[in-house]
Amino acid sequence: MKTAKKLLCIMIILVTFLLPFTANATGEQPSDTPQPFSFTLECFVGGIVPKDAEFVFSVTVGDYEWDTVENLKPTDNFVISTKDNPDGKKTYTFPDTVKNGGVYYSFKMLSTTAKLAIVDPCEYHVYFAETAVKVERIENGLPVDNFVDEPVVASFNCQKATEVKVTVADTVTKVYDGKPQTAVTEKNYKLTGIVEGHDVKLTFDKAEFNSPNVKDAKTVTVSGLKLTGADAAKYGIASDTVELKGEITPRPLTVTADPIVMTAGQPDPKLTYTLSEELIEGNTPLGALTRDEGSAIGEYKITRGTLSFGDNYEITFIEGKLTVSNYSLAEIRDPATDIRVSGHFDTSATLKVSALDPQSKTYSVLAAGTSWGKIVSAYDIVFEGSGVDGTLSIKFPVGEKYNGKEFAIYQYATDGTVECSKVVAENGTVTVSTEKCTQFMLATAKDKSANKTPVWKIILKVLLIIIIVIISLAILLALFFFGMIYFNRTKELKKIIRFVKRFLKKNK
Repeated sequence: MKTAKKLLCIMIILVTFLLPFTANATGEQPSDTPQPFSFTLECFVGGIVPKDAEFVFSVTVGDYEWDTVENLKPTDNFVISTKDNPDGKKTYTFPDTVKNGGVYYSFKMLSTTAKLAIVDPCEYHVYFAETAVKVERIENGLPVDNFVDEPVVASFNCQKATEVKVTVADTVTKVYDGKPQTAVTEKNYKLTGIVEGHDVKLTFDKAEFNSPNVKDAKTVTVSGLKLTGADAAKYGIASDTVELKGEITPRPLTVTADPIVMTAGQPDPKLTYTLSEELIEGNTPLGALTRDEGSAIGEYKITRGTLSFGDNYEITFIEGKLTVSNYSLAEIRDPATDIRVSGHFDTSATLKVSALDPQSKTYSVLAAGTSWGKIVSAYDIVFEGSGVDGTLSIKFPVGEKYNGKEFAIYQYATDGTVECSKVVAENGTVTVSTEKCTQFMLATAKDKSANKTPVWKIILKVLLIIIIVIISLAILLALFFFGMIYFNRTKELKKIIRFVKRFLKKNK
């Protein structure tokens, strides 16, 4: 049956190879006696063939067996240059290995010069049997000719490409980021000259503003333009660059003056501020904050003064407050917990710290928000003083093992809400600022490594389980034998033992 199938397949191949054709291949026709043959393919570019143009073809090779093609892989591109071949012709010589058969090649025009287009996109499939070759021209995925004679000419035609123009549409905009590179989308440009229904899109290598700064950015140069899509081969672009309108808008930045407390009679401290985000690398602030004049005890506004960040930023400034206090900077410590409270307050102030009752409502409210991590401690802190200027700073000891780890400090506010501050532990402590001492809970991220069971413990557990299973099976077996003997079932027991022996002997 297999021999009959092989003979039938050979007959089909011979009939196919002997069909009429319109172009030839160099070599011997197949005969009853296998004959060695050589084969070359002449590629011809027709239509408009300008001087010094270059035509690039993709060449793919694979394994061929009857009607299947497998293991496809690209080889080096095949190039026809009219500088070397003014008539647009070039011969492709196949390696000797194809003479053994079972080899497949495909040729397809990949690209032309920028101003030329492929008229009739097609490809040629070359099939090598043991002593013959078949070449097909493929259009729209279907073969239109079968060639098996000599010489074969693979013809590809080109013409002057329809010129596509890229014109300005919407202005390219972005927020200042200190870089000239930008994103360009289809809303920023228009393609003209494309026939309706044709699939043609524009791609590019990069797009850059003429300047990374807000004040000077006016245009965007898009370079490395290429056309892609099913119909891209029919079109060309006059230039691989285009200039679009561009605009960079200032980056929003909120500047908040830090509240400051100073002791009356002391020199003014440096006025500081907090930014909503870091400045772009290479940018530096100019000028400084100022405050209302005065040295008497009281509060003074901290204003923007001459502080500037340049034209690249749009500043929202939030004023601060400088307090001239009658109190010096002081610190009070709870000896039992080593919790410290510092600030500008009356030296007669007192501090009382106690552990927060886990059964209390306040503890439950605070704990409800600690899904972020594990609870380390919770305190009820009572600070009493005849006067306080500014905020209080509370320093909680957590231990050196937490250095560098982030803590969430939850505070139960006087209005019943919960406020949270994230701080990093340094020198075994975490610090939080508050206007009033209330109840606090400290939590930190769970240490995943701490939850991991050591490998030796896992192995020990597995061994214990195995030992328990073995002992249990031994006990069950002993009870079984004891029961058989006790109930005078020795005959049945002997049969079971003989069966087990035979089974073990059979499966040695």
